[in-house]
Amino acid sequence: THTHTRTHTHVQQAELEGAPEASIVLSSHSKTSTWSFHACVEATDSTATETKVRFRPPLQQISLCHYRVQGDGVSFPIRGFYQMKDLDHESVKVLAQLKLTDSGNNHFDFCDVLFPFPGRGVIKEVQGSPSTGTAQVDASGHTVVWRVGNKFPGRSMEIAFPARVVFASPPTDVRHIQFFFKKKIVC
Repeated sequence: THTHTRTHTHVQQAELEGAPEASIVLSSHSKTSTWSFHACVEATDSTATETKVRFRPPLQQISLCHYRVQGDGVSFPIRGFYQMKDLDHESVKVLAQLKLTDSGNNHFDFCDVLFPFPGRGVIKEVQGSPSTGTAQVDASGHTVVWRVGNKFPGRSMEIAFPARVVFASPPTDVRHIQFFFKKKIVC
């Protein structure tokens, strides 16, 4: 069996007034790949250890960039386990477990875990509560957002979110659910 590790991350806009030119330096890893940037990005300059991004942010909130880290031997600060089981046509059971690794710093701007359900009806209800943080349905009605917060509590550095997600209508196209972490980068 071959294990392949990957994570999806995106960087969000900082609060800026007007339309000033801004730049941000993102730390890169040799296994960072598949960069994609918002249309407001005017230039990027990458080296083996960093990527410098120059942009003029619009007034609304945007995802500045998306990137993927993949490969064997990649060490992430947070490890996760995810399981989903269909209970019937209108609900699924989900379990997400996260553990902060020894290399992880237990203080971050925020950690959100997203459970998108693009091929299902609108989410009617989320039954269950995470061991830390809060869970809610986003404005689209198709994604459960687990807002972990800015640190893991306790000494075990393990948290979990078991839940039953109930949909208002049956699915039209069942797809695999993905989850990813967001880390806010402040300019």
